[in-house]
Amino acid sequence: MNPDVEPEGMSPGALMAAALGMCTGMHVLGWLKRHDVEHNGYEITVDNESGEAPRRCSKYTTTIKLKADLDEKQMESLLAEASRCYVGNTIRAETEVQVNINLD
Repeated sequence: MNPDVEPEGMSPGALMAAALGMCTGMHVLGWLKRHDVEHNGYEITVDNESGEAPRRCSKYTTTIKLKADLDEKQMESLLAEASRCYVGNTIRAETEVQVNINLD
């Protein structure tokens, strides 16, 4: 990083939320294709709440807005599939994070 240049693009926190939304969206699209569900598009939004001690995102809420007719059984199946995304699983798990410094 260059300290003389303003950073551009998404913040790391926004990038995490975007990754969660993209991963969920891939699962939604896969489910729709596998079940031959006709739809007129979908939209994924991810909202987050901040926590303290340590400063972090304490909650993500993913909303799937789908233009399709689904019955209750299909809704449950789609929700289960959307909840299987790798990024969501990683966030929900107690993931170990290590930080190393290598001096050259």
